Amino acid sequence: MIEIFDKIQCDVKNMILFSQRPMFIFNENRNIVFCNSAFIKKFNFSEKDAPVGKIPDFLYTMISDQETLFSEIPIDFLIEDDILFQIDKNYLNEENLLFKLILDKIKTTDNSILYLSSLIEITEIKESLVEKSINALLKASQLKDNDTGNHIQRIN
Repeated sequence: MIEIFDKIQCDVKNMILFSQRPMFIFNENRNIVFCNSAFIKKFNFSEKDAPVGKIPDFLYTMISDQETLFSEIPIDFLIEDDILFQIDKNYLNEENLLFKLILDKIKTTDNSILYLSSLIEITEIKESLVEKSINALLKASQLKDNDTGNHIQRIN
């Protein structure tokens, strides 16, 4: 295995290795030092071309209507806020997938700083909420306002 696991606690190591959720570890320079097999599968990498040693700028988010790459976002902001990321479509078979990034600092035995990144796909959740909202509005527009008869105007 790689030397990075010599520096982190056993329980963290096992969580990363056996998780079904795409996860990666990066260092203070934002270079990926490890990615699990779920990450490799989800983003169409092979073991040979996994992005170890690279900055994960295939992750981007929209800030003020502008694409902002992973490397452009301050670490503190990544840790403190829930940020939704999209993945460059060159890395996926599907388009427009949204991921929530959960980021935690990892304690290492040599006091270096590493960050554990876990990606939760929320595309289906968002689509489901939009669909449920539209259905609720349609149902509400069908309700009759017995007092005024202006039910469609009131909803719209």
